[in-house]
Amino acid sequence: MFQHVYTILKRRRSRIGVSFSVLKTKLYHWRASKDGDTTLRSPVSLDMSLFHPFSSVQWFGYWLTPSIETFTHFQKRLAVVPGAFSFFKQLSTPGTGLASYINRRLMSGLICLILTYAADLFASNASTLGKMAVLWNKVLRWVTNCFYSMPVSILSCKACLPPLDSLLPHKRKMAASRIAC
Repeated sequence: MFQHVYTILKRRRSRIGVSFSVLKTKLYHWRASKDGDTTLRSPVSLDMSLFHPFSSVQWFGYWLTPSIETFTHFQKRLAVVPGAFSFFKQLSTPGTGLASYINRRLMSGLICLILTYAADLFASNASTLGKMAVLWNKVLRWVTNCFYSMPVSILSCKACLPPLDSLLPHKRKMAASRIAC
C-alpha cells in the first residue's frame, strides 16, 4: 500500500512538487482490528533505503505500544528528567542563587509535570514507580538542601511537596472526576 502511494506521488512529483526527505522518514505499521494480533516486522524500501518499523509510537507526548504497556512511556519520561533537573540545579547552588521557595515552585511546576506526565491516565509498574521515587527524592533533597542521611519520610514534609506514592493516585482520581463531570 505504502509503495503504491509512493509510486503514484513519484509520478506526479514533477507536476505538483511533492518530494520526500528520506532522512526525515519514520515508519509506523498500523493494522486493522480484523487482522488480529499479528505484528508486522518487515521493512519498507523507499529510494533504496530500508525503514524498519518502530516498536512504539509517540502521540501528543504519550508513548504507545501495540500491547498498551506503560513501561516505554515512563522510561522515556525518566530519561528526560535528569537533564532538566541538572539544568535547574545550575540556577541555584547551595547557599547562593534562587531562594528555596522559588526552587520548590520550579520543581513542582516543571520537574513534577515532566516526571508525572500521563500518570493520570497510565499506571506505572512497581519497578518504574520505584525509579521515579528515587529521582523525586533527589529533587526533594536539592529543594530542601538536606543531607542524604535525612529520612525519606521527612523529606516531602520539609520540602512541602507531596511524595509520588500519594500524588499519582490523586492525579488519577482527579482525572476520573473530570471525565465523569
